[in-house]
Amino acid sequence: MRCAGGQPRQHASRGYTAPAAPELDDADGWDTNAENDSMTSESLARQALASALLLMTTLTCGQSGEPTTAPADGDALALALESSATEIEIGQTATLVLTLSAGAATPEEGITLPKLAFDERSIALDITFEGREWHYSRIAGMVERPPPLETGKLTAAEPWKLEVPLVLPQAGEYEIKAVHGHRTKARAESESLKIVVKPVDAGDRLLARFDMKHGENDGSYTVELYPDVAMGTVLNFTELASTGYFDATRMHRVVKGFMSQGGDPNTRDADPANDGIGGPGYSLPGEFDPKKFPNVSHELGVLSMARRGHPDSAGSQFFVCSSNARFLDDKYTAFGKVIEGIDVAEACNQIATRPSPGNPREVSQPVSPLNLIRVALVPGFSARPADGGQDR
Repeated sequence: MRCAGGQPRQHASRGYTAPAAPELDDADGWDTNAENDSMTSESLARQALASALLLMTTLTCGQSGEPTTAPADGDALALALESSATEIEIGQTATLVLTLSAGAATPEEGITLPKLAFDERSIALDITFEGREWHYSRIAGMVERPPPLETGKLTAAEPWKLEVPLVLPQAGEYEIKAVHGHRTKARAESESLKIVVKPVDAGDRLLARFDMKHGENDGSYTVELYPDVAMGTVLNFTELASTGYFDATRMHRVVKGFMSQGGDPNTRDADPANDGIGGPGYSLPGEFDPKKFPNVSHELGVLSMARRGHPDSAGSQFFVCSSNARFLDDKYTAFGKVIEGIDVAEACNQIATRPSPGNPREVSQPVSPLNLIRVALVPGFSARPADGGQDR
């Protein structure tokens, strides 16, 4: 793919100013002259760190306290976990069905609890795969100021149900347990459920193919996802991709020789001022603490999550590295790498840009749209070394 629109260029990173959120201090000392093609890696690193790949989400926020009436003795909660299928092929969706019940001795008026939601304050999943356990959860809204969960009365006569879809990214056996009330006294855990994902002839894992179009030019690049590095982030990405969440969006931020950023549903509208502040309506925990996660180094072709200043504030926006950027290691969740079509990914990083509306000192807004036609999940095989490692 050769990208239309001016001479081939590589472009640097943008900071964000968003409504209903603090303004980021991202402009001090920047030199983002688009004609300056001799930027040093040190200055690029300073700019990248200043920008910090931060995205903003405009959501109505409230207090985080969740009113909960803990069941009295003998009124224990029970959480059941079922799946639409316990054996599927790679690429198919398994829908979990969770049922929360109250004991027979529960008062007739019921127990006041947050209603079931796939939210750390209500429901989370513990997933064991290939001997490693992962805690998969979300937080509604902005993690810095999450809105209160809606509450209701759980009675013995009317249990609550919740469905959680999973697009499991790799063949093998998954052991899954649901946890209710992780942060409250009204806590319940389900029995473990096993789901077996079978390989197909075309592969034993899901790859993500990014179909791109710029002007009259189009092309694709394919990313291998790393569930063994960031299972929660990969599961979130595969769920969004399987529903078409990324389709017909645009890469709104292209930074010369550094990265290209997309994943914002706001880019579907005609207002460039809101590009970079959209998301799925929830926040994801970061998976980059080197004490807890086998982090991947940010190098050419690596796919990673953009976020705000809080480590657990990612949502749907991602970026693809166009150079080695190891100063981002242990700060952002890297969860895949381009294994085919790196020339297309690089061409996308070389399109003409102009000053960003949100930060005129950064030249990162594409002059003409860089369209992400779709993210397609396709079966394939790993391109990593047998030990799954990566040089740091």
